Amino acid sequence: MVLEATSEFDLIRATASDPLTAPSELSRLSGHSNLSVRRLVACNPNTPEEDLLKLWNSYGDCVLKNSIIDIWAITESRPLCEKLPNNVLVSLYFELCRGGQLEKMEALIPESFRIKFPINLRTLGFWMAQDPSPSVRKAVAYRTHQRELQVSLATDPNTGVRLALAGNYNLCEYCHRVMASDPEMKVQMALAENDNVKGEAEEMGFDILSISDFEVVRAEAAKNRLVTSKIIEHSLIHDESPFVQEWLAGNPALGKELHRRMQDTDDVGVLAELGKNKCADPEFLKRLAESKNSMLRAAAAANPKTPPADQVRLFGDIDPTVRNAFVGLAYCSRKFFEYACTHGGRELKCRLAKSAGQNREHLRTLALDPDPKVRSALAERLRDGCFQHDTETNQELVDLVSRDECPKNRIAMVWDRRLSANRIDEMALDPDAEVRSNVA
Repeated sequence: MVLEATSEFDLIRATASDPLTAPSELSRLSGHSNLSVRRLVACNPNTPEEDLLKLWNSYGDCVLKNSIIDIWAITESRPLCEKLPNNVLVSLYFELCRGGQLEKMEALIPESFRIKFPINLRTLGFWMAQDPSPSVRKAVAYRTHQRELQVSLATDPNTGVRLALAGNYNLCEYCHRVMASDPEMKVQMALAENDNVKGEAEEMGFDILSISDFEVVRAEAAKNRLVTSKIIEHSLIHDESPFVQEWLAGNPALGKELHRRMQDTDDVGVLAELGKNKCADPEFLKRLAESKNSMLRAAAAANPKTPPADQVRLFGDIDPTVRNAFVGLAYCSRKFFEYACTHGGRELKCRLAKSAGQNREHLRTLALDPDPKVRSALAERLRDGCFQHDTETNQELVDLVSRDECPKNRIAMVWDRRLSANRIDEMALDPDAEVRSNVA
């Protein structure tokens, strides 16, 4: 009985391996319970295509030995990689990588297809990181967030791959430190510019980059927000390059203490960058605001921490460079608005009257300003479609403007829906005939 069973099994195996076996029989055997039979069917060139594609995921090494694959590659009107489903294509890539069949890989799966593979699919990224094509490895280096893949690519022989990894926004601190000693200036530059490195800042390679032989690398490291105060104090602040000092002066990571230490210089470029830095103290900014140098005044104008009185004066500075550098009302403090509403010039007050973000007291002050141009600007604000909200503040402003000395401003308020009925009745007795006409 055992001999008969063995004989029957050998017959099944022989049938599965025979290239003359009918496709229908091979299709049936593709679902056989025995592993060796299914593997033989996967190697058989007469196996139907549909069944081969099903077997590919589990028995890719056998399908690759199937001579029909080479025939498909030659006879198909479109590339084989376009014919195969994605899961089969990935399975084929796995087998080619494991078998070291690099020439066959290029023939069956061109570089343009391999670059598009999803690197986070199981272990696909691991194999792509070892791909013979630098372009494929570069694609992995630029996108991967997996520490293991980054480590394997950190010492890649191709500069382009290392450069891509250096600019990766998910680069880990360990790889950043390893690559900081890279001999290529471009790689060091990309590392110095990358301010999205993951991990502890102390473990990154900025201390190595801060003493690089390349001045531009040290300058890029000097302005990176991830550089620590310890690195700044030990190396960058002592750098003899004015270029490095200037970029360091603008780094928000500088801190107040180191900022004060850098203030003791005659370099206008460094002082200007210190003036723009958010670490600057009000006393230093006041000093810059009173400077005869327009570049330093512009730096003070660009900093929202500049004292309100100086900021208001800089808004109307004689030099257009200073006026254009003004930080913008959206970044100014409450104290600035309080001071500007009472001490600002006509241009600033008109701008405040027309802009959003002012509180009730500021707007009320502007509505009662002695300058008719300022009051007209507020009336224009109330007519603007962006300020048609029926709030208590706007109702009060409309009432105030309706009592303005200028008849044009009073006329403009006649048509405002927020004006109270009592006030409209009062305006019917207005001394100006045109106002009374509009009320009527």
